[in-house]
Amino acid sequence: MEQMNALRNGLRLALDTNRTLILPYLRLGAALKDWVPFEDMARQYEAQDKARHTSLCNTLDPPLGCQHRLSSWTEIPWSTLFDLSFLQQHSVDVVERKNLDWRHGGGWLSGDDVVVMDPLTYWENGTHFDTHEQQISTQRTFWQWLYPTQRATATINAPLEHRHISSQYLQDHLYEPRLIQLGSLVLGSSISTQKSAAEARLLEDLARRLVPDQLASVNHAADTIIKALGGPQGYTSFHLHLSTLVQREISLLGQQQDLVAHELDPAAFLAMMEAIVFELLGEIPISQAFSAALPIQPSRLLDHLHNNASLIKNDGSLLDVCIDYRNNVDPRYPIIYLVTDTTETLLSGMAPLLDLFPCLFTRHDLQIWNPLPFGWSSVIPGYGMDDTLVNYDVLLGPFLDILVADECKR
Repeated sequence: MEQMNALRNGLRLALDTNRTLILPYLRLGAALKDWVPFEDMARQYEAQDKARHTSLCNTLDPPLGCQHRLSSWTEIPWSTLFDLSFLQQHSVDVVERKNLDWRHGGGWLSGDDVVVMDPLTYWENGTHFDTHEQQISTQRTFWQWLYPTQRATATINAPLEHRHISSQYLQDHLYEPRLIQLGSLVLGSSISTQKSAAEARLLEDLARRLVPDQLASVNHAADTIIKALGGPQGYTSFHLHLSTLVQREISLLGQQQDLVAHELDPAAFLAMMEAIVFELLGEIPISQAFSAALPIQPSRLLDHLHNNASLIKNDGSLLDVCIDYRNNVDPRYPIIYLVTDTTETLLSGMAPLLDLFPCLFTRHDLQIWNPLPFGWSSVIPGYGMDDTLVNYDVLLGPFLDILVADECKR
């Protein structure tokens, strides 16, 4: 999500300033911090060189945890997953980096004609914007490399407040440099654009057309899941970020922070899940919520639930009877495709969710029953997915879930 926000904000600036946007690669897996000071970000960016990492790990004295870090992430061009050609309709030019040399535009420029701009790191970069503090005057030339000043050299643990960068200012004052190197664009509040009709059309088109449907193996896996769940519009998709919900519950209870689901008091976790069920009922179509709340009618599904009270889904029989119930008894009955950020989904603490939605399934369920095989990401090889150290099933899983959710009943 952070990378998508940064992409949207970068495209807004490219449109307003009539400049070409140079895209870094899309990072899959272990994420970097949402925001760090510019110089830390530059070092982290340059360090995303897997060949260099691999050579360090193969030395006689490799860094601690080297192999684990190598296997937790990889990078691919955005165009591997997304069709970016529609951006041309909005007069936005986009290219993807060739290497990690950000000072030369990722390999697109030969000279050093670069300006660094990051109003959240450097006080000098920010323009007046709803500030309650007196800005410190500076004699620095605005378009030179911004070496840290006394204000900026202090340890920065959070972005500077009340600072923003104006696209109009970039147009008026930074028309000479060939390259403007920005800091983090995740925080949209740091960017001020003209809010034109063209920008509104661009953002609307991004929301509608930026879909990860360009990789054949992901498309094939999504089609397999959609068919197994009863076909397009035959199911509902729930995306639960359980770690966020757990932390919310912990803050309400005044308990220790940074706990995970299985560390939360069982009674508190059960109460949290009951609250989540009520929230979910408000999110799905009212016809499905009404149908889920009614007693299950005499059917193969009712017989299956009576004979399998524990709801242990060790084969695909429950999914079969759920689809049969929806097709032949109640067409509004919800079949749920559940996506969470944890593998602890179907523990006893999830009982409130399963009581109301017994026809609830995960990607892992479908892999166990084999409609979706393990190793699905390599069923159709190629497309530059050649990092042998990572598990592409895991790293591409979120994009697979997006495609499945895109075909669910709304």
